[in-house]
Amino acid sequence: MRSAKSVIILSILAGVVTWISNAIVERLYYYGPTRSFWDLLLFDIPPEEFYDRIITVAAFLLLGILVARMLEKRIASEARLKSLAAELERSNSELEQFAYMASHDLKEPLVTVGGYLRLLERRHKQALDENATGYLRNALEGIRRLEQLIGDLLSYSRAGSRVKEFQPVDSSAILDAALANLSGVIETRNAVVTRDPLCEVMADGTQFLQLFQNLISNSIKFCRDPSPRIHVTALRNDKNETVFSVRDNGIGIAPEHTEEIFLVFRRLHDRKEFPGAGVGLATCKKIVKCHGGRIWVESRPGEGATFLFTIPNRGTPPRDAGTDRKGTPAPA
Repeated sequence: MRSAKSVIILSILAGVVTWISNAIVERLYYYGPTRSFWDLLLFDIPPEEFYDRIITVAAFLLLGILVARMLEKRIASEARLKSLAAELERSNSELEQFAYMASHDLKEPLVTVGGYLRLLERRHKQALDENATGYLRNALEGIRRLEQLIGDLLSYSRAGSRVKEFQPVDSSAILDAALANLSGVIETRNAVVTRDPLCEVMADGTQFLQLFQNLISNSIKFCRDPSPRIHVTALRNDKNETVFSVRDNGIGIAPEHTEEIFLVFRRLHDRKEFPGAGVGLATCKKIVKCHGGRIWVESRPGEGATFLFTIPNRGTPPRDAGTDRKGTPAPA
């Protein structure tokens, strides 16, 4: 029983039962047939025993009142927490809808402006002097970056939103799909992606795909080596988690920046050298957090980086996958 009144009633009943039990014990073991049960219960109680019973009943009642008050406070706190959680969920849902609508609505005028600028460049290119051509090129570049930023914001707003239940996901198959999506940049940069046997986890397949895709594209982007090397592993630890790692031979990250790189819009390098809006790793963190895991990076400047994230095990057995890949599926 969770109501405060029920607790008080139970404490009173406990006191009454104790009173009756004392009368029975005295009747059986102390007075015998010389005193009746009803006398020992109500009408002829010895003074010392009467005061002991009163104190016992009062103690039960006081304890019941204290427990009832604590229970009332707890119930009130739980109700307040539920209300706050519902309000937070509603607010997050509204923010996601706003971000989606804002991104969608902002894209339309950008597409229109970009279209007219490209039309102007195509039809009147001969009439434009060098300065005007430069201004037009800068405007088109600004529109392209803004379109990318809006797309990244849209992806970030959608990331981590639980729209369906987690299901068993083959990590190897998800990695294959991510590499297929990145096949263009993998071939262009001559990147090589290898892997250890991966395992099956309980996850949202779409979000898990985006997670792998963002981490691998990030490793390829931040690498000055002519042939980026990336290795993916998955190990189960003693905390009932699967720890995935994505290790690269990129430029590395200073230890003092290993936390801030997961903040949205946080960039450590000039956009001209490494383009992007600074949303990819923030999206990864949001996805991992939605899955109940953690994400971090181990790195030093010039020594590459290893991004690690955990996915809680939910009864999924280990399952081997492929071994390597370079732009095309790994051989069976």
